[in-house]
Amino acid sequence: MTRKPFDFVQDPKGITFQPLPVALEDKGASPSFMGVRQQHQKCEASLTMEYSPSDENSIAGLAVFSNESACFVAGKRLSKGKEFVTLTKNGKEIFGEPCRKGRITFKVETDGASYSFSYKVGKKKWKNMGSGINASFLSTHNAGGFTGTVIGLYASVGHKETEDAK
Repeated sequence: MTRKPFDFVQDPKGITFQPLPVALEDKGASPSFMGVRQQHQKCEASLTMEYSPSDENSIAGLAVFSNESACFVAGKRLSKGKEFVTLTKNGKEIFGEPCRKGRITFKVETDGASYSFSYKVGKKKWKNMGSGINASFLSTHNAGGFTGTVIGLYASVGHKETEDAK
């Protein structure tokens, strides 16, 4: 089966791309995701983006990924016509609240198996999305595989939940 890659453009302002209608949790699919392997147990990663969701089936943000069954997404989505920030663990929302439009930054801080997520809009103060979350399920020992955890940019547009994503 040939998979369509997503196209991206890098310029001095950053990276721009048109995401595919594929969720990070879709088994055997190729989501619109670019990341780097987490090399240390204690680290921090952040993503600043400008994004306005086009519909309630779209999301963009910072992903922490081991496999389709072991991942987090700190992102921005649309709900009932309003922009929301959300934190999902394996596709299930564990945090969500309305947010202002504009440039948004997501951050993940790791300390061993403890992960903390936060966000800020513009130059406002950081807001907690979840602190000290047990992320041991991301480990190679628990999640399987050999690559380890990858942290990076993720987006999905117009994705409707499938049986594989449930």
